[in-house]
Amino acid sequence: MQNCLLTHFIFNKEIKSSCDFNQFALEKLHAVYETIRVVDGIPLFLEDHIYRFFTSLKLNNIKTNISERQIKSRLRALIEVNKLSIGNIRFQMVFTTEGNADFYAWVAAFFYPTKQQYKQGVVCILYAAERPNPNSKTALHQLRKDITTEINNKNVFEVLLYNKAGVITEGSRSNVFFVKDKSVYTSPAAEVLIGVTRSKILELCKSLNIQLREQQIKTEDIDNFDAAFLSG
Repeated sequence: MQNCLLTHFIFNKEIKSSCDFNQFALEKLHAVYETIRVVDGIPLFLEDHIYRFFTSLKLNNIKTNISERQIKSRLRALIEVNKLSIGNIRFQMVFTTEGNADFYAWVAAFFYPTKQQYKQGVVCILYAAERPNPNSKTALHQLRKDITTEINNKNVFEVLLYNKAGVITEGSRSNVFFVKDKSVYTSPAAEVLIGVTRSKILELCKSLNIQLREQQIKTEDIDNFDAAFLSG
């Protein structure tokens, strides 16, 4: 895990010193957020992330005055002031108990799989949990803490969430796909966070004439598949 808050973060329209940043205080507040990967100083799939950000706000019946142009401008400023070449940026709208809405963006902790993990695979376990509003990327601080504890205690890469019906929905920070014969299977869009990378995989399957089926997959059905992979 790399943690590189670096020198500055964004608070609304201001560029502020990271010395004034208190992430723990933010974890006590309701927030809608996005995490975006930066490669060679360029935020990947930026428009897709911003679109999902506004979708999450709409699903939570939240109205703000911030625009797509303002978000892009602030993220560019964050990348430039930190001289960020590669890493992750988290941007979010935080809602205070007084009814205020504040925009934050910072260089966040990140972890990318190693070449060996890509080649040999990673260990995952099942975890009973479901998010109340799957299509909304809303901060669920206690669930995140519980899952992080489980991942650390079991020394695994990821947990796959399953609901009360025993249906596997998604990973805690990823989407999951299963493969059988020449078809790819994944959870229906209504039951998961529609990941940006997930959407690109669906597009690739279509362009390559790979049959993709969105259907529920129960925990007891895992052995029926040939393989599985995560996206995120």
